[in-house]
Amino acid sequence: MHDVNKDIEFRAVKLTQKDEALGYGQAGYDLASDVSEQKLKFAGVPKEIIDLHNVVGHASCPKMEDILKNNFAVEEIIKTLILHYVDDIVSNPNIIDPAISLDENGNRLNALDRRCIQNEKNPNYLDYNLAWKKDKRNLTGETAFAMQRRVGHLVEKKIADILGIDDPLALPAVIYKQIQKNIQEHWDKNKKE
Repeated sequence: MHDVNKDIEFRAVKLTQKDEALGYGQAGYDLASDVSEQKLKFAGVPKEIIDLHNVVGHASCPKMEDILKNNFAVEEIIKTLILHYVDDIVSNPNIIDPAISLDENGNRLNALDRRCIQNEKNPNYLDYNLAWKKDKRNLTGETAFAMQRRVGHLVEKKIADILGIDDPLALPAVIYKQIQKNIQEHWDKNKKE
């Protein structure tokens, strides 16, 4: 849903990615998000759905932290948490390897960690990642992907707590397994018809 304007986002980021004053592309992402929101409103999409469209990526992390700090009822925040988290563990419609692995220092990593590490190492995102430290929405001084990783793990823990999952790092594997189960059940149902 939030990628409804990927083509506009791509062009807007390309136009702004070399300009420090424009956050090395952040202004392009923000513009594409605004255009997307307007298109969704024009199409008659309900406000509740439009609000969900802005809860992904590092720019939404300050808002996600505010949501997590308040004691909202699960029913009020679960859609927001899930959309934010799934966006953190998916790249080009696939869940990044959902298994838990160890890095060279023995730290446990999951799909969220690997996605943020992958982005941090991407030379195309270097200036953009660092520029986030100066963005007015960023009150911690973290880089874009350090913040996305930290807040993503907070969201992951909250979802795991809601679902009764003991190890939050296992959440990508749980999601992946459920998706596979749903696909198989749908497939089997359609074969019978």
